Amino acid sequence: MTKENAKLRRQALILSYLPDPVVVISAEGVITFCSMQAERVLKHDVSGLIGANIEDIIVPSSREAIRRLIRDLVIAEQRAL
Repeated sequence: MTKENAKLRRQALILSYLPDPVVVISAEGVITFCSMQAERVLKHDVSGLIGANIEDIIVPSSREAIRRLIRDLVIAEQRAL
């Protein structure tokens, strides 16, 4: 296991213990991590959520807000570099 993989596993473990639902998505909106609490709230199996697009999971009226949020986060990250 590489150092980066070990770091990601530790982060996932920490996130999995949080009491609130946690969903991690890529800049393209693809779900890369879901906590068990997110499974309970979204009523989807975690294994089915990983790799899905967040827009396919959320209600249609929230999709534009998610697109804006992703765009703004990507811009902020690029500015920080």
